[in-house]
Amino acid sequence: CWRRSGHGSIAVEGALAFSCDVFFYNLGLKLGVDKINHYANLMGLGVKTGIDLPGEQTGLIPSREWKAKMNADMPVWERQWYPGETVNLSIGQGAATTTPLQNAVMMACIVNGGYRVRPHLWEGNPQNNKERLFSDATIELVRKGLLLCVEKGPPAPTGTGNKAYIPNMSIMGKTGTAQVVSLSHLEEYESEEDIPYEQRHHAWFVAGVLDRTPKLSICVLIEHGHSGGAGAAPVARQVIEYFYTNIEKD
Repeated sequence: CWRRSGHGSIAVEGALAFSCDVFFYNLGLKLGVDKINHYANLMGLGVKTGIDLPGEQTGLIPSREWKAKMNADMPVWERQWYPGETVNLSIGQGAATTTPLQNAVMMACIVNGGYRVRPHLWEGNPQNNKERLFSDATIELVRKGLLLCVEKGPPAPTGTGNKAYIPNMSIMGKTGTAQVVSLSHLEEYESEEDIPYEQRHHAWFVAGVLDRTPKLSICVLIEHGHSGGAGAAPVARQVIEYFYTNIEKD
């Protein structure tokens, strides 16, 4: 886990709040690559969102079929999907690629109670997908973990997204850190600031606001911003504060 001492025995709410890698390694193995791919696509990851702009990137959530096709001319052992690849995928590493917009769509699904949305710029662009993807129980469980990620303790421990915290506002969040180079290349540096800029991790943070109108879903990506909690979460807080301050003025 990123936390060298580990997180101990932990449930899904805590795993979301504290970004426990080991929890998701084990969960990924239980689910398997097929379910991960299926539900990630349903929530908008690795597929086009349908926004009314040209040139949208698809991204990728890998699958058995994808690997077999990519390595069609290779020996059978190069076409086979292995459990270690599922472990890697379970925390978004390996061949997985997503866009900030896809991550915002994913969070919007949690914010609005389990419905996939299609983002658009033109106000008259219709929303076609009204299918509900998840039950009340599933949405409530995930919301608890994402709220705990941002809330500051005590009594509960402080989550990895606490720098997005705004008093008296229900903000959900999830931190993410995308490695640019292998961790072994960074061992020689004593602190994060000593790492050359181009080798620093990218910082991700997705956030959703539950108790304001209109509800809000955002994704912040800071290239070479180190960790999501330190680099991207404070920017999310500023965006949320600015948005609702100006909505109230209007």
